[in-house]
Parts: sequence; structure tokens; C-alpha cells
Amino acid sequence: MESGSGWAAGAGWASAAGGAAGASASAGGAAGSAGCVAVGVAGASVEIIESEYPVLIHQYGLRTDSGGAGKHRGGLGICREWELREGHATFVMRADRSRHAPWGLHGGGPGAMARTILNPQGEARELPPKCELRIERGDRVLHQQAAGGGYGPACERDPGQVWQDWKNEKITEHHACAAYGVVIRDGAVDTAATQARRELGRDHTAASTHR
Repeated sequence: MESGSGWAAGAGWASAAGGAAGASASAGGAAGSAGCVAVGVAGASVEIIESEYPVLIHQYGLRTDSGGAGKHRGGLGICREWELREGHATFVMRADRSRHAPWGLHGGGPGAMARTILNPQGEARELPPKCELRIERGDRVLHQQAAGGGYGPACERDPGQVWQDWKNEKITEHHACAAYGVVIRDGAVDTAATQARRELGRDHTAASTHR
């Protein structure tokens, strides 16, 4: 960081996040973490960050709908949004998987790619995965971490597990239907509609295979 009241000259703040994991033949992938275990970096709480630095945290949580669809779902990425409250600073980003999605295996879908956006509430300028730029008071940066790929066909995922993901706000109702063929109505799985949706999906797959 370059300047700003409350900042020592040349002071800085670094935030690391562990990447989400892909699913396996036996389990779903782990979600991204607020720290990075590999290098022994723990994530600080929002309250500590905001009390120690002139930064406002608008978002800090899991990225909904990001995990690759599959019999076992890929881990969700982390979503974070910061705002600089005073002065100016040098923002540095080092991210991966913004051009090539984390792949799935054995019919599983890819995880969402990483994105970094400057001022998503306004100009919404997409930044490259590795960049360095000056930001001013009021500027906001949104980073959506890449997610893990899925394992196995999504149509084989237990509708109960899809419903649980929806209940826990890991996926939306639309994603449950579009990616898994699971129809949720009035807070519950519509078994007949889900069966019909999945049969339709299998028919389309079979038709594509034999063209």
C-alpha cells in the first residue's frame, strides 16, 4: 500500500486463499479455504481486517453454483469483495484458472473459472489473473476463485444431495435443474418432474452420441 491516513508508509496487507478441490470417485471436492494450509497462512476474520486496515469487506464466502456438476460435486470457490475506504493503494493479484476451467472426470462437469473485477457495482472492468494497478478511495475489487471439477455424470447424483446443496445455498434452484436435472418446488424435490427431466436429458445425450 502506498499511502492513506492510518497506514504507515509502504505498509501492506496480503490475503491468501486455498484453492477448491476437484471431486473423486468416492467423495465431493473440498471448498476453497480462507487461508492456505500449504504455506501455513491462516485467514483473518472480517472484523480484524476492517479494524486494522482501511478496507471494507462487502463479500466473503463460498461462490454459489461454482462447483463442477457430477455424481460427486466439485468444491466451491471462495468469493471476496473489498473496498478501499481511504487514500490510494497498489492492488496486486495472483490467480490461476481464468482461461481454462478446472476439468471434471468421467462425465463430470468443469468448475467455474476465476474472475477478478474492478468496481463490479459500476464499470465492472475485468482484470487479468495476474496484475498490479493503483486503486483509489471507493474502488472495489471482486475476486471469484476458481472451483473444482465434478466426478461422474451429474444425472447420477442423488436428488437428496442436490436438495441439501440447495438448502445450504451452495447451488440455486435454477442450477439444480439445469445442471443436475433436479426440480425443486415449494422447498422440496418434485420426484416426478425430476425423473422426467433426467429422462429427457438422457434421450438428448443418446441422440447426440448416435449422430
